[in-house]
Amino acid sequence: MTSKIISADWGSTHVRFRWVDVDTGEMGEESLGEEGVLTLQKKSGQRGSLDSLFQEVIYQHLAAEIQAQAGFPFPLVISGMPSARGAWCELPYASLPFALDGAGAVMRALPELRWPDQERGMPVLLVSGLAAADDVMRGEETQVIGLHEMGLIHEGDTVVLPGTHSKHVRIGQDEVTGFRSFMTGELFHLLGSQSSLATALNETPRAGDAAFVHGVEAAKSGDWAASLFPLRARKVLDRADAAGAASFLSGLLIGSELRNLALDSTGVMAGSESLLSCYRSAAEVLGLNRYRFVPEGELSRALVRGQIRLWRRHGKNL
Repeated sequence: MTSKIISADWGSTHVRFRWVDVDTGEMGEESLGEEGVLTLQKKSGQRGSLDSLFQEVIYQHLAAEIQAQAGFPFPLVISGMPSARGAWCELPYASLPFALDGAGAVMRALPELRWPDQERGMPVLLVSGLAAADDVMRGEETQVIGLHEMGLIHEGDTVVLPGTHSKHVRIGQDEVTGFRSFMTGELFHLLGSQSSLATALNETPRAGDAAFVHGVEAAKSGDWAASLFPLRARKVLDRADAAGAASFLSGLLIGSELRNLALDSTGVMAGSESLLSCYRSAAEVLGLNRYRFVPEGELSRALVRGQIRLWRRHGKNL
């Protein structure tokens, strides 16, 4: 098998390519772009096919390497949204329980990509997502495989992956036994941009300040919807305590998410530093003291390690 692959982490809004040494796990230079799947879907309605748009993005990001190597034998392994419905190539979801050695992963080799003057095509391997009875994920399953490969998660843990749709993934004996999604990030964005609260939420949330902590405390009641309108009322009434509304809302939503975790639960929370600082503060307020925090760089490495595991298990058979 090849000693190198190209890792693609392709989400709804962004895409990231990296060169990866399969034997060492070392990552080379990366290329980051805003050509997420949602962007390409919108463009496909204006011109060309979606298939050609995906190929254009790949070539634009990897053009120098493609031109430098006539053979260009290194395969491209893609996790995330390209396997979703209405994207590049819809694949069925894998099911639970999901073995963390990747045995149950759903993957497909796409037709090799070929460009002018290239003797050989680029193999493309597409990774699908994971489904529960009434929940789905795409991309996070590869991160969880990598976290397990790196020894960062263990039986009985819950993996919390903050984001637009935060995931809480339950880990059994070398397998995912279940997961839940929380629309925490999307709710914060929608309330801050399209709701009657928008004018009150004109600042950046600050994890750990008094307003944020107050929001987490308010979430303990479970009646978080009743805590929203006072943010607008304080602004309309020019109340002195109107400041900090964004921090309060952030604490309220994150607190409402994390209050679903048992106080004696263990696990990891992994993501960007800006999100982890908020989740760390909320966890402290809620008494969730047995969670470890994995920074964004390590989560990126986990995704790559997961793709390596999947390539080794499935690549030679596809």
